[in-house]
Amino acid sequence: MDLTRQRRWLVTSAPIIFVLLWSTGYLSSRIIRPYVEPLSFSAIRFAAAASIFVALVFLRGASWPKEFSVWCHLAVCGVLIQGIFITGMMVAVTG
Repeated sequence: MDLTRQRRWLVTSAPIIFVLLWSTGYLSSRIIRPYVEPLSFSAIRFAAAASIFVALVFLRGASWPKEFSVWCHLAVCGVLIQGIFITGMMVAVTG
């Protein structure tokens, strides 16, 4: 597969894959609700996702950000998106 076809495939499939993965968070939280506390489930899910991400970074040989300001930006984005939005959704599911 040449680079142009790879990019075309990625551009076409990335939104579909994103929506499928993103929607599983809500579905799985509804299914698992009677068995696990929502914040415990979020913590397990975040830890699993972080582990997979770090493994992929090392396997691909990607470089980590070198500037402190970039790390701060990533931390703020992570807290706002994952910490507040997803945790809020998990708490709302229990209601």
